[in-house]
Amino acid sequence: MRLPGSRHSAAASLAPAGTAHVPAFLIRLRDALREWLLKRAILAELRGLDDRTLADLRIYPGDFQGIADGTYIRDAAHDIARKPATEGGKSRRIARPYY
Repeated sequence: MRLPGSRHSAAASLAPAGTAHVPAFLIRLRDALREWLLKRAILAELRGLDDRTLADLRIYPGDFQGIADGTYIRDAAHDIARKPATEGGKSRRIARPYY
C-alpha cells in the first residue's frame, strides 16, 4: 500500500529519461565532449582553407590552435604592414597601415 504523501510515485518512475537525475560527472563529461568536438570541427575547417584565403584573413597555421581555443589575439606586428614614419623630422605623422 502506498501512502498519499509518498515522494516516490508511479508517475515519477515513468518520467522521461531527460528529466531523471543525471550525475554531475556525466554532465561534465558530456560538456567536455561537446567542447572537444567543436574544437575538432573548427580545426578541420581551418585546415581546409587554402593559402590564399589564410593570407586574406591574415592568419597562419600556427594560429589555428589559439583560434579553436578562443585565446587567439591578433598581434599588430603581423596583422598589417605599416608604412615607415617619414624621416628627417619634416613631418610628425603617425605611421598608418596600407593595404
